[in-house]
Amino acid sequence: VGACIWKVATEADRSKFANKTYTLTSSDALTGAEIASTLSELANSQITYESVEDPNAVVESFKGMGMPEWQARGMVELLDLFKNNKGPRPNNDVQTILGRPPKSLRDVYAASAPYVFAAPSE
Repeated sequence: VGACIWKVATEADRSKFANKTYTLTSSDALTGAEIASTLSELANSQITYESVEDPNAVVESFKGMGMPEWQARGMVELLDLFKNNKGPRPNNDVQTILGRPPKSLRDVYAASAPYVFAAPSE
């Protein structure tokens, strides 16, 4: 995402990206279980995906983390789109902007793994 923003913001020919909308995606569409499996491998720890069928339970969980109710309900709507395969599908927009294919989610996760999965410092 950052590379795409940089490219659009610094393009000398401003008309190249004017009045266009892009949907930035990774190179792959993964299920929750596939994402959990990749994260498990990178974290060297078992991470499981669990679908919660009660949207009110999810809202309450988000609220318990300090999220306002309106935002928690919005997150449930967003998560429901992905759960029902109605989210954005991989496309060529990153390729169009950068001239190269997007990175896979695995590559993105692997690059951040040393920071996300590092032991807490004292």
